[in-house]
Amino acid sequence: MPVAIRKQRQSRMSKKTPPVGFTNARTRNRSNSIKTAPITPIQFDWRKHWEKKVEPHLNHPCVQFSLNFGMHMVDPKWKPGDPPYRLGDEPRRARKGTLAWYQPSRQCHGIAFFAMAIGVINYPKLRWKFVSGRCHTVPVGYDENGQARVVMDILLFEDMTADESIRFACLKKHSAKQIQFTGFATKVVPAIRKTLGSKEKVSAEPCRQALSAYLSRWIKKAAVRSENAAPIE
Repeated sequence: MPVAIRKQRQSRMSKKTPPVGFTNARTRNRSNSIKTAPITPIQFDWRKHWEKKVEPHLNHPCVQFSLNFGMHMVDPKWKPGDPPYRLGDEPRRARKGTLAWYQPSRQCHGIAFFAMAIGVINYPKLRWKFVSGRCHTVPVGYDENGQARVVMDILLFEDMTADESIRFACLKKHSAKQIQFTGFATKVVPAIRKTLGSKEKVSAEPCRQALSAYLSRWIKKAAVRSENAAPIE
């Protein structure tokens, strides 16, 4: 084969197959898009996982604290042991210890604290936050990259996907219960994590103290801001 033709073929091959380790703008953009591709979160199936992932934790002191805290926000007359489903707006019956017992219809804001406690126990490595609006509230667990991985929608999990639950909760933003949501996610969730795997007797007192301290500080700050506000003439 003539030398000129051989050199021409080698030149074409070198253009088609770049050396090992070589990356151009196109390959870099492709690899970056793969790394940052959004992950579809899962909707926790409460009915499917009830016996193994929910029922064993119903009597956990922190779960009971979370339930009572949320239900007391719905009804100040709430007492521990009362049926949560009776605070819903649909007249029905439910057996204690079942999923239906913990499904007060249209009371997503209150039952969300119970749902988050169950989420923390099953997925302790995720970062838990409330996604909340006037229409809906759901606990969402995020990974270290800030991507939603698990949605704990106890009321609408059979009717909506995880993304749909999040979008529904984002429809109309409101701040009526934002202080309680933030305090629970930042103070109670770490307290729940500390109880996992503990050989000592678990108590809800750390959860109660942490949340009470947070809310007390916020109330004092709000009072100071109110005092310093300029009077309306």
